[in-house]
Amino acid sequence: MAKKDETMPETKNTAPVNKAPVTLDNIDADGSFVEEQVGYYPYWNPRVYCTECAPVEPGAPGRQLADREFSCKVHPNSTPKGTRFLGVLLARDETPTDKPDKPFIRYTFQATDVAIPCQQGPSAEAEDTIVGPGEFFTISHYDAMNVEKFYGHEILVTTISKRAIKDGHTLWRFSVKVRPGTKQILDSQRKNLAAAAKARFELLEKQRQEAKLLAGRSTSAREHVAEVATEEATA
Repeated sequence: MAKKDETMPETKNTAPVNKAPVTLDNIDADGSFVEEQVGYYPYWNPRVYCTECAPVEPGAPGRQLADREFSCKVHPNSTPKGTRFLGVLLARDETPTDKPDKPFIRYTFQATDVAIPCQQGPSAEAEDTIVGPGEFFTISHYDAMNVEKFYGHEILVTTISKRAIKDGHTLWRFSVKVRPGTKQILDSQRKNLAAAAKARFELLEKQRQEAKLLAGRSTSAREHVAEVATEEATA
């Protein structure tokens, strides 16, 4: 067998390689980018269900009570089950309405540990959607749920019930829970607010007493001047 001539350089294939052209479709398809939230954030709505009634919607815990239905007529003694969410309060937004003193208020939350069932689109044509952990959603302002003291904190909100109030409106009732560390922070803030309020009251009371004392001295001085004038006039 003839030996290979090791002095001869190996020949490399220098023929051009046909690569796929770089296009936006190729870049999108190769996983270089991931989806991000844009547009209006989905919104969370409170709902209550009768768990003793058969669910109408797949996956629901029972039959959802209608807009002006405040208890199940078939199971009036049942305890309703309400929707919930877990998230961190980030921002407050106001949109003007035809009533200048009543803007439409929304709060923006970031979902944390679990996905949140929400809705998207006009209320009459709302579509169900899921907000994943780390994504954003909004809620409306509810008189029975003051969330503004929870900015930057994670809260667990549960819908408890709803009842009718005047002018055909609905009052929702909620449960709001926080983590123990957040509870300590909030308690400390409340103590500081109480101490500041007490200090303001004490300062105002001191100023009131000083003003009362000065007013008394002024009255005494005027009375003394009047007495002297009377004595001089009768002398």
